[in-house]
Amino acid sequence: MKELNIVYSDHYLKYDTAGDDPVSKNKAPRFLQMIETDGKIPYKLFEPAKATDGDILLAHTQRYLNEVKRSAANKLELAPDTPIDKDRLECAYYMAGGSIMCLNLALEGKRVVNLIGGAHHASTFQSSGFCIFNAHAIGIRKFQ
Repeated sequence: MKELNIVYSDHYLKYDTAGDDPVSKNKAPRFLQMIETDGKIPYKLFEPAKATDGDILLAHTQRYLNEVKRSAANKLELAPDTPIDKDRLECAYYMAGGSIMCLNLALEGKRVVNLIGGAHHASTFQSSGFCIFNAHAIGIRKFQ
């Protein structure tokens, strides 16, 4: 069986919406424990780099990035479904970095997953669906 490459960072756990939401900090450790205990799927963990502001600006406006940073500093919501603070912002940067890493590994022909790191609902100028940044768009724009 082909090795599964898992892009994951403990920084991802900084964005927790509690309960069983898509970004619950309980899901990733549970998955990693299950895959380790099962032992049937060979895997390798990769720690992503933190995306830069330049990476973020590939898919988002400077005005939006400024608003995100201001909101994080003041612990405001970007939208009713998107709370933000410094920890969640840090997580969003790592999720974007994880998506960039995932695409790089996929282009090398590897089987890969960005474990809870594929935020994709945010548009160029606003958050949505728990997503501060659109990590998928950032990764794609990086490789264009």
